[in-house]
Amino acid sequence: MSDRFLFCRPPASALLGLATLAASIHAAPAQSLPQPAVSFSSGLNLMAAPKWIFDGNTLVEEVTPAAKLQVSWPLTSHLEAAGYARTGAWTDCATSRFGSSYGFAGYLYQLGGGLRYTDFLNLGPWLESFVGLNASAGYVDRSGYSPPAPPAVRWTPLVGAEAGLQAWLTPTSGPVVTFELQRSLRPFYAPFTRTDYLARPAPQPPELYDVHFRSSPGHAALLLGWHWLLPERRPRWHTPRYSHETEPEE
Repeated sequence: MSDRFLFCRPPASALLGLATLAASIHAAPAQSLPQPAVSFSSGLNLMAAPKWIFDGNTLVEEVTPAAKLQVSWPLTSHLEAAGYARTGAWTDCATSRFGSSYGFAGYLYQLGGGLRYTDFLNLGPWLESFVGLNASAGYVDRSGYSPPAPPAVRWTPLVGAEAGLQAWLTPTSGPVVTFELQRSLRPFYAPFTRTDYLARPAPQPPELYDVHFRSSPGHAALLLGWHWLLPERRPRWHTPRYSHETEPEE
């Protein structure tokens, strides 16, 4: 054979390496998907207003309780589907020449689902990170609404995002902390204006000014809870159709 075709011959060491790699891939056990899980969390529902940073009193006054029950089902080793039921609060914003203030206006009950990507930071076997996107339908409760104009909607679609950490204190359970952002895709009621007054010393008349009301579409929440793995489903044992050998007829 001509020397210019010698480069086409793979060396024996390369063939041995490929054979070893193929044997190791064939012998490696298939990784099983994570088990389904359920979690319950509760915490603080915060009002999504940039003025938190500057007005600490407003933040304290506008924290309301929130709770969430979630069931997750693995799709791949890092991706899982989740369904949840959640309760929190919705707020309205009053704006005047004196500034803006956010107030509790009622509760919001949500039912939805989404996708979650897990263990993307590789924090070790006992700590797992996750991020997710979700969508839900929310029922607007009017019981805590203070302004005279009632909400114009009963149901509203919402989209959200979450990020958090969950730890494994036992092989099947552990605490979970989640930070959430939720936003309604339509206002809870049409904006309206109300006239208010500021009392002044006599004999000066009261000073009138306008207050503009609108619903606040977004909120955040910090939740702390516990998660459990659901019992692993065991495969059924099927009895073979022909489990015994038939004896030959005489």
